[in-house]
Amino acid sequence: MGNDFLARQSQLILEAISTYRSGQLSLRHLVARVEGLLASIQGCQEIEQEWFDRVQSLWGRLDDCYAVLLDERKSGKHRALLEEDRRAITTTLDVLETELRRLKST
Repeated sequence: MGNDFLARQSQLILEAISTYRSGQLSLRHLVARVEGLLASIQGCQEIEQEWFDRVQSLWGRLDDCYAVLLDERKSGKHRALLEEDRRAITTTLDVLETELRRLKST
């Protein structure tokens, strides 16, 4: 796998984030898409393990947010995202975008 592949996967994650922010992609689908794209680059020799670990940790935060919502819905609470949830997701996405752009610029 080369740098072109990594750049494309990074771009696909950035596009998924943009689509989520525009309201055209659910949190569930964003989490799944990012997970799949990260799995496709895991172990690539062209990326630093520390970078990958940071990005995977950010994905984990998104997954945790989604898991809490899903668990609450299963227990009958059916609540929408709270402002606190939105802030946590937005902050995580901001940092994730920064990390992805850092990879693309190297």
